Amino acid sequence: MRHSAGSWLEGPAFNRSEPRGGQLGLPAEGPGSLASPGARLLAFVVDGVVANLLAGLPYLFGVTYGPGERGYAVYAAFLLQEWILVSLVGATIGKQLLGIRVVSLAGGRLRWYWVLARTLLLGFLVPAVVWDRDGRGLHDKASGALTLRVGRSASTPPTPTSPATPSVGPVPGAQSNGTPAGRPARSPSSARPAGRPGGGARPTSKKRKRR
Repeated sequence: MRHSAGSWLEGPAFNRSEPRGGQLGLPAEGPGSLASPGARLLAFVVDGVVANLLAGLPYLFGVTYGPGERGYAVYAAFLLQEWILVSLVGATIGKQLLGIRVVSLAGGRLRWYWVLARTLLLGFLVPAVVWDRDGRGLHDKASGALTLRVGRSASTPPTPTSPATPSVGPVPGAQSNGTPAGRPARSPSSARPAGRPGGGARPTSKKRKRR
């Protein structure tokens, strides 16, 4: 039963010695690697504290909650900040403090509707605690998202690496000015001046005056 569940979550057979994110072309450590579960858990705790503070703002305006309503307010504030902040800047306050960022699998910022789908799945909690072989939750897999380490001072999130394309060099047998190799380029000074074919200017003839 355990082997079947592991195969369903992890997919095809793979080398367990391979680092996390290796199948995705990501580095094992450092910026651009998948965020560790510990960093994501700490970010979750920070976001929960922020959501609790946001849910307490109505008290400043004399609004009170009924029995059990504050818990729903904290829950809604948590999901709202997850959707809005990840859509706008790619990270919540907790993720920014921990130096992690949510990006799309293709690279770049995740679209708002995928962030919404990810947030709704995150609200069920189950997809967030079920991981695959690369440490990605089911809410990330379903929305095509990656939660990467970017460092606290990074301004833009890194994108998954792709195989480098070879640079195109100069075409063999051609020079930069389009003259085939082996034939010297003709300089402007060596151009034949306009006039007689044998070279030199054609002498001017004087008209003989009639007497």
